[in-house]
Amino acid sequence: VGYRHFVNKIWNAARFALMHLDENENPKHDQRAYTLADRWILTRLGQVSEEVARAIEAYQFNEAAGHCYQFIWHELCDWYLEMAKQELYGKDGVSKETAKAVVQEALVAALKLLHPFMPFVTEEIWQKLPETDGSIMTASFPEPSDFFTDEDALREMNLLMGVIAAIRNIRGEMNIPPSKNVNLVIDAKNKQDADILERNLSYIQTLAKVDDASIGSDLPKPEKSATAMFEETSVHVLLEGLIDFEEEKKRIRKAISKIEKDMESSRKKLSNKGFLEKAPAEIVADVKAKFEGFSTKLSKLEQNLSFLETIDDC
Repeated sequence: VGYRHFVNKIWNAARFALMHLDENENPKHDQRAYTLADRWILTRLGQVSEEVARAIEAYQFNEAAGHCYQFIWHELCDWYLEMAKQELYGKDGVSKETAKAVVQEALVAALKLLHPFMPFVTEEIWQKLPETDGSIMTASFPEPSDFFTDEDALREMNLLMGVIAAIRNIRGEMNIPPSKNVNLVIDAKNKQDADILERNLSYIQTLAKVDDASIGSDLPKPEKSATAMFEETSVHVLLEGLIDFEEEKKRIRKAISKIEKDMESSRKKLSNKGFLEKAPAEIVADVKAKFEGFSTKLSKLEQNLSFLETIDDC
């Protein structure tokens, strides 16, 4: 089922790319206006090409397939294509043409890397892409030298992804509706990081649904805000006017009550000697895993409740 979803992910990514690709010649490299996302994905393609080739040469086919899966699903689809939409739907002709070229290069390389493991779907998509010739089976396998290396792009993108993930985590934990945008204060550890985040604020706004953000160094924590850390950068999401504190506390208390009942049920089973001796090992392991999961979730809910009670008193 998981890999069926993976095939759907690839197919949808290809359909999205084909909406924007055409038979026109892509701009030469010195005529392109690369964004951070472009530089990052091309650098990652060089790294992944090396990792996949090394694993195949060592007959570690599961590891090679894993590299492909991780890169295509989480990096190419979940991050790069989402970020490239900003240029693909924008008005800047140079940026748009650059994005088209990079999307095509990234998709072509990803299909080549994946082809040994998933030959049929990769061949089908290959035949629909512009500027491809013959079968994907006869195409050259990607080499690290096909792509440039930009260490700064890797570091900057790591910071950007970490901050966006921190905002998303707060949104989930505070039960902020997906339809609502948030306002932020980001306290970066140094001016260089603050500048990186400021330059790429449009990505943060789009991918984390943010209206406004104050970015700097040594900024104070705002009142009635939820905070998450990425390395030494603090991300504060302003909550006042965004959620109903009383309703949210009621929701959390109700969730805590339900989890405590579930935990008690699992605890009774695990303290029952007959169950532990007679039940299949996988069933016992499943109950233990559920109990641990309940415990982790309960701890997080109690932290959120305590936090809401604290800021509501401000």
